[in-house]
Amino acid sequence: MVHKHCAFASFHAIIGGLAEVVGYPYDTVPTQVMEWASGGVAGFSTFCGALNGACAAIGLICSNTDAVGFISDLLFVPLRKFIKRQRITPKAVGSFHHGAIVFRPHGGMQAI
Repeated sequence: MVHKHCAFASFHAIIGGLAEVVGYPYDTVPTQVMEWASGGVAGFSTFCGALNGACAAIGLICSNTDAVGFISDLLFVPLRKFIKRQRITPKAVGSFHHGAIVFRPHGGMQAI
């Protein structure tokens, strides 16, 4: 079977690389588990597969607290580009914000 699509590719690049360098437990992770995420999550074009696969790998590697921080940083990069393209005016709401996206202290984000 040929594996393809962005979510598989990013997840496999990270976990497969760790499997080669570190070995256990990463060599026991079946990286094809991310194939469902192709086409923006089962073909619905809702979430970038490359980001989805990377987020899944980060969640597998790190503690939840660290993963939330790394994933927030990872996901903010495309949001910042979108905000600049749309010329959205930043507004401060909640604990801290980036542009027009508000990040809540206990997870979640909201566009304002």
